[in-house]
Amino acid sequence: MLRDAALKIIRALKIEGGVNIQLALDPDSLRYYIIEVNPRVSRSSALASKATGYPIAKMAAKIAIGLTLDEIVNPVTGTTKAEFEPALDYVAVKIPRWPFDKFTEADRELGTQMKATGEVMAIGRNFETALMKAIRSLEIGTFALDDLTYSDLRNQDLLNRLMPATDERLFMVADLLRRGITIGQIHEKSQIDEFFLDKILHLIEIEKELKMHVLDFKILKIAIS
Repeated sequence: MLRDAALKIIRALKIEGGVNIQLALDPDSLRYYIIEVNPRVSRSSALASKATGYPIAKMAAKIAIGLTLDEIVNPVTGTTKAEFEPALDYVAVKIPRWPFDKFTEADRELGTQMKATGEVMAIGRNFETALMKAIRSLEIGTFALDDLTYSDLRNQDLLNRLMPATDERLFMVADLLRRGITIGQIHEKSQIDEFFLDKILHLIEIEKELKMHVLDFKILKIAIS
């Protein structure tokens, strides 16, 4: 639905070349809002190019000189035309990199203000694999979801700290799931989609299984397949 809306916007505005369209979807209905339309190549374009292997900037430059997508050969495949969308068999996960390790006195509360100074992106065959790679890539001293725990906080206190969000919310969610707090309770408090909460819960289940069997690579292989 959002993809179709983006195409309608592009055609209505007669945009040719690269464009970023941001849409907000109401999680409880099919209502959506257009946040912004940027007819240019940006950081998001570079990320999308890396995630899909589709050279957006290069294609936009060729369109700018008058070529059409059905005339441009996709340089990735070398055979298909650029008009065909890339079909992916993997998942890309992006996590912002906040500089609170350097600016220790800064307000860690997250909102509409831009506070990230960069981002990491990881690719895996499934969401769980890509998420763990991204966490390790942050270079904040964390290699997995159990590297930040909150034993000094009671369950309700930790649950209350999910909102307003901070840069540690991902690790707080993991610790709550580790304590047996349900996906429903966390969703109600944070409004994080249950799809993502279920994936994090799966990682917690793998974590517990591995701790029971020391480091059994057979279990790990089954868990991530």
